[in-house]
Amino acid sequence: MSWSVLELLRRDPEALKEHVRKRLMDTSIVDKAREIDTAWRKFQAEINEVRHRHNVISERIAKAPPEERKALVEEAKRLLEQLQEMERRMKELDELWEKTILSLPNIVHESVPIGDENASKPIRAWGVAKVYMEHLDQFLSETSGKGVEMSYQVIDWRPVGHAGRARARAWPRKY
Repeated sequence: MSWSVLELLRRDPEALKEHVRKRLMDTSIVDKAREIDTAWRKFQAEINEVRHRHNVISERIAKAPPEERKALVEEAKRLLEQLQEMERRMKELDELWEKTILSLPNIVHESVPIGDENASKPIRAWGVAKVYMEHLDQFLSETSGKGVEMSYQVIDWRPVGHAGRARARAWPRKY
């Protein structure tokens, strides 16, 4: 099984739609993403073809006789202008492609329950949790409320993050 959203989009969009369904999302985003990805890849191929033609003509200019050189230079300029316009349009398509691909959800393991993040539940826990008394209700709803029994200790002091401890231990600066 592939864990790449982009690979599934290109090779097996129906499997990707199943993952989207598991997240309770509209599966039409897969069709839209596939359409945009196909257009993006086709346009990228067209740009590469124009670049190739421009490079071939540019090489021929140096070796061409003077009577052909002017026509080749004009053709190279025309292709360069066309390439610049195509690259401008490609930048817009790139942004749309990226936005669309990033809107697709991750591939989920078959053991993951159907639904959004609220449907998930803890599988196991280690040690004794230290729970600040103001957060006890939330802790209980996220553990016991989802069927997970866990030992905990209620604390009446507010924990300080590692950055706060580092500042408290910093040497006093005297200037």
